[in-house]
Amino acid sequence: MMPRAWLGLALVPVLLLLACPAAPEPTLSREELLDPETCQSCHPNHYREWSGSMHAYAADDPVFLAMNARGQRETEGALGDFCVRCHAPMAVLEGATTDGLNLDEVPRKLKGVTCYFCHQVEAVEGIHTNPLRLAGDTTMRGGIADPVPNMAHHSAYSPLHDRTRRESADMCGSCHDIVTPSGVHLERTFAEWLQSIFSQPGSNQQLTCGQCHMTGRDAIAADVEGVGLRRVHDHSFPGVDVALTPWPESAAQREAIQAELDSTVLTRLCVSPDPPGLTVEVALENFLAGHNWPSGAAQDRRAWVELVAKKEGAVVYQSGVAPEGEPVAELEDPDLLLLRDRIFDAEGREVHMF
Repeated sequence: MMPRAWLGLALVPVLLLLACPAAPEPTLSREELLDPETCQSCHPNHYREWSGSMHAYAADDPVFLAMNARGQRETEGALGDFCVRCHAPMAVLEGATTDGLNLDEVPRKLKGVTCYFCHQVEAVEGIHTNPLRLAGDTTMRGGIADPVPNMAHHSAYSPLHDRTRRESADMCGSCHDIVTPSGVHLERTFAEWLQSIFSQPGSNQQLTCGQCHMTGRDAIAADVEGVGLRRVHDHSFPGVDVALTPWPESAAQREAIQAELDSTVLTRLCVSPDPPGLTVEVALENFLAGHNWPSGAAQDRRAWVELVAKKEGAVVYQSGVAPEGEPVAELEDPDLLLLRDRIFDAEGREVHMF
């Protein structure tokens, strides 16, 4: 009988390395990413919204162009890039302008507040007059935590671009708060927000700039294969300003601004008997703005109540009715309810040019 042979099998651990496909290497250069037109191919809705925004219009606004020209003239050029660094920041950073006086010669891709400028911000180094530091690379930063790798550019999450994060207000607000070289706090929108309940950390009422001015919707962030539904945000940035010259998306922009205004200020009109006449009380309440209303360059803005009372078709009382061509601030009207800002010089005289 043949002896039975036993074959012993030893269990040897084996590590299998599975190769994962590498993320595609982006193909767009920094020069290409500087141009918002490049972004349009993958982000058509974002581009369309931005194209009608005041960010896109910032370097074409005739009021800005006139004010900057006057500022350069009256300071003999000492104003430098103070205004244009916010209205065309990439033109300044790329050396295409030093004072904004040649913006008609600057390439379109460098005018206004562009996609590249906002999505390159990597740090906020102050609280007013554009203290933003840009990375200057080909990674576009945004509020999506898990961006899909793509062939266009590298993508990265940034809390500065996430409207649900408190830090995002620092990025927006620091450009919407202006202190002039002479120390005048010309625009205080961010400072106003910092004093509001909406800015308090941990508050259930916290609202950042983006949560009001960049409403969200479920859609795709980019027209790229593999991208699913996300929470994306409107890039028309409605506020109060409108384009004064022909400009894309002007009707949509005006409609969005009106929607913001309709939900911002609540009005009450109370009429009660007060023999031998009536007592009329008008109240305005800043219900939802995270800052003053009006805000921004409020010394150049006017908001007022126009109240007209009629009896049997005839006007028996009126307030705030400004004749055509007459400034409302110059009305001889003791009941005028006028909301505005005022700035005075060292001698106590009201000033309008800065």
